[in-house]
Amino acid sequence: AADFEVLRNDVIAKVKKSFYKVLMLQMQKQLYEDIHELITELYQKTRIRVDAGESTAYDLLKTKVDLVEAENRVQEFSEKYKVALYELKLILGRKKSQSIDIEGDFSFLPVILNVDSLKQVAMAKHPLLIGALLQVDQKRIEEKLAWIELLPNFEVRYFNHSLPDNPTPNAWGGSIDVSLPVWSFFKDQGNIRSASHQVKAYGWQIESKKRTVLLEIEESYSQLSLAKRVVQRYRDNSLREVEELVRIATRSYEEGEMSYLEVTEALRRLNSTKAGYYQALYNYQVALAELEKAVGISF
Repeated sequence: AADFEVLRNDVIAKVKKSFYKVLMLQMQKQLYEDIHELITELYQKTRIRVDAGESTAYDLLKTKVDLVEAENRVQEFSEKYKVALYELKLILGRKKSQSIDIEGDFSFLPVILNVDSLKQVAMAKHPLLIGALLQVDQKRIEEKLAWIELLPNFEVRYFNHSLPDNPTPNAWGGSIDVSLPVWSFFKDQGNIRSASHQVKAYGWQIESKKRTVLLEIEESYSQLSLAKRVVQRYRDNSLREVEELVRIATRSYEEGEMSYLEVTEALRRLNSTKAGYYQALYNYQVALAELEKAVGISF
């Protein structure tokens, strides 16, 4: 049962990481589709400005190059999304031809956790440790059985003695036999020592597994805290500003107050910022899944 729970937690973690990878690529693909749509509009407006003599052919050529680059990025992330979706199907035991509905909220939902409390929960409920404790109990039972083998064998017998043509009553008798083969004493002593050593060995294995679990919790919690801070920095300082930057640059370009080079720079910042934010969200979900696996329970 303990091995099953360990395997179960491992599968759950894989499903979660694969699922959020699909969501991340879905959002990144949508990002490049939006950028492609925006550059397409700018390309049409640049052609009009070039025909009107308000812009140069260089701007039109630059816009066309950016448009092709955006198309390539859309295709790239479309393929990555298909591969990630297939990976999720494999984990779920689905065939490639089977369809699955991807419904999930790829947003930031901060979880408040205490690392010391998580460690206490793991010490009490982690299936790896529960399985190890059961193995120790089994070895202790084997040790007790080995001691029982040292006990002598008792045999009780009784009998009725009568003589033919004898008028006296029948005589009853009995005997108690105790047997303790000398050769088995040394053998049983060896079994006892072996069982005792195994109990101690499994006890040390428990201590080793406890330290491994505690270290995994500490590392996973550290990764989760780092990912959480990165996501919050994106949300607090970058996302709204970069969207506003693109809006201002696009409007200023349409009004002739900025060059297309400045619009391109704004688009690149939007691309890198949002792509980085989606990656940070994915890292946060992966760290959370790894922490759940380390503790041995789902939050």
